[in-house]
Amino acid sequence: MVDVRLPRAEQVKVRPAGTEELTTRDRIVEVAARLFHQYGYHATTMRQIAGGVGIKAASLYNHFASKQELLTTISYGTMCEMLASVQTALAGVRDPGEQLRAFVRAHTTYCIAERYRARVADELRDLDPENLLDVVAMRDRYEAVLRGILAALDASSGGAVGDVTLVANAIGTMASQVSTWYRDDGRLSPDEIADVYAALALGAALAGVSQSGARARPR
Repeated sequence: MVDVRLPRAEQVKVRPAGTEELTTRDRIVEVAARLFHQYGYHATTMRQIAGGVGIKAASLYNHFASKQELLTTISYGTMCEMLASVQTALAGVRDPGEQLRAFVRAHTTYCIAERYRARVADELRDLDPENLLDVVAMRDRYEAVLRGILAALDASSGGAVGDVTLVANAIGTMASQVSTWYRDDGRLSPDEIADVYAALALGAALAGVSQSGARARPR
């Protein structure tokens, strides 16, 4: 089974949307993510964020020293939560195919429930260099889990996956982009969408398309 254990300092409590009362800090993060997504990082002011939360601008600085710290908290915290969510989803799952399904379900449902945060975390260009390194390192750890699952699936299927990195990028992009089109009043629930995506991901992974674009030959 793929090892996705987190260091103690990075254990993150994943809060299902709507199940707990938000703290002021949580509300700041949610409002900031929505505004960063809607208007862009540079066009959004700390005063706008404070107004969206319903607090004074000065009070905002009791929680975050700067807008950059807030952006980093969103980006890094989102990746930590996604990794923790995958950790939970993969617990006790041994079959690589089922691991892939579990990973994609967890990824998809997170990107729906926290779609503003997920979109902001996917855009790294506004992070300062030092903060960018931390976020990229966490994202690399997350993506390594998916590649590890696909490598195990490739080994167990006689090489059907082919180019593990290419397939991982395709699956990750598909699942992440759900946040761009999902609507709360849509005809499918998040779980239904996640199930479809999980099936699509497994089917694509086993389709046998190699790096050259030709069907991979069994080993």
